[in-house]
Amino acid sequence: EFEVIFSLSATEAIFFAQQMPQPDIILLDIFMPDIDGFQLSQKLKTNPSTKHIPLIFISSSTSTRIKTRAFNLGGVDFINKPVDPVELALRIKLHTKLNRQSQEIENLPALHPVTNLYNNNYYIDEFYKEWMNCKRFDYPLTLMHCAIDHFAELIKLHGNYFKQTAALAVANVLRRIGNRPGDIVAHIDDGYFAIVLSDSHLSYSAGIAKEIIASLTEVDVWLEPNGSSTHITISIGIAAIYPDDNSDYSLLHKKAEQALAFAQSLGG
Repeated sequence: EFEVIFSLSATEAIFFAQQMPQPDIILLDIFMPDIDGFQLSQKLKTNPSTKHIPLIFISSSTSTRIKTRAFNLGGVDFINKPVDPVELALRIKLHTKLNRQSQEIENLPALHPVTNLYNNNYYIDEFYKEWMNCKRFDYPLTLMHCAIDHFAELIKLHGNYFKQTAALAVANVLRRIGNRPGDIVAHIDDGYFAIVLSDSHLSYSAGIAKEIIASLTEVDVWLEPNGSSTHITISIGIAAIYPDDNSDYSLLHKKAEQALAFAQSLGG
């Protein structure tokens, strides 16, 4: 159920903990040669790039003093040896889920105030991380740029209430898409959205784009509170690449923008 990396020393553990993608959780023995688990946990918790990663201590010791020290040093759990694999898997899932919920709360300033999708600044940071992740594992990365058709003209015609309801209508369709680890759905400008699909080929992304367009045709966009409604359409440009040392993530942005412009030139 998990992708596991083993470290044979504290130095190696610190190195792996800082690589993208970072581990969701670290299982840490206490009694180790050279640097023990307590010393390693201090190094991890004082490093800004690794302090957010949950630590589960594992030890044969049943000493209350040892357990207390483990929790005081930032451990989220303590498991005695011999380890029950079923129990360990359940605890990993629990603490991974709790940590992700905590990170989501911390990332609230990274959300667009209207749609609650990621905003442009957060999107750029996360897109770069996912680029490095796909480069490391030789995965394909797909970027979709999405724009509400004739958005500026529609706002002039219908006003700001329509501006918000139209953005929300698109956001509610898009947020169903990016549910896999590494996927990113962002509201990056007025009427403009981006979707990053990790480990995805063009054929998969084209299917997603068709699903988005079909779903949006069934959505009512309100022109005023308790008033009439209308329908909107969206144009989507798709670009895909295998990131490597000879490519730059700005190229993927450029290609997605060009594909979007081409879709719009055909009428949306």
